[in-house]
Amino acid sequence: MLRFDDQDVLYPILERCRKHGVRVVAVHKAMPLGAVAMDPFRNSDVDYAAIDFPDLNFEVVHSGFAFLDEAAFQISRFPNVYVGLESTAALAVQHPRKLARILGEFLIMGGGKKLFYSSGASSPHPRPTLEAFARLEMPRDMVEGDGYPELTDAIKADILGRNYAAMHGIDIGKAAAAIAGDSLSRERARGIARPWQRLPTPPVPDDLARETRL
Repeated sequence: MLRFDDQDVLYPILERCRKHGVRVVAVHKAMPLGAVAMDPFRNSDVDYAAIDFPDLNFEVVHSGFAFLDEAAFQISRFPNVYVGLESTAALAVQHPRKLARILGEFLIMGGGKKLFYSSGASSPHPRPTLEAFARLEMPRDMVEGDGYPELTDAIKADILGRNYAAMHGIDIGKAAAAIAGDSLSRERARGIARPWQRLPTPPVPDDLARETRL
């Protein structure tokens, strides 16, 4: 696991990013992959890179899933650190209150313009997560007891795309005009397809898909 405070290994990579015009670096944190040490998944090492490379932006992916307080303080302290809600946003489906708590902590620390939505749906279909996020509301007791703001349509729109576009310098109006009438837009105009219906079905199932061994 590479650490973002490693000046011998990681800093040369960041220097190369800078040289080639890469201005956004994303790093997996907060979710350990299996029975491994938790410490490398803490977000504290990103502090050092954020300080030493102020011209780069750092997206801490899965931020808030664990180490929520540290992550909230981090984005309040560093103008070039952002939150990627991949997998974290999926809590909206079965654990909306937990996601509301995570978003609330980021929001009261001034992170409303630093949150990026992502379903993290590499295996499940992304639509249930997106629809659950759209329905999400801040519980009244958290608003009154913790001081969290309401999850307004404007805040959700920022999280769903406007924040990400702003960081990457994308003009949403120009981007929308550029793709108007493309193949994806034409498909969308026909209505939302049922999940998975357009995936090709192989005539012979793959052994890995059947979770069997030869």
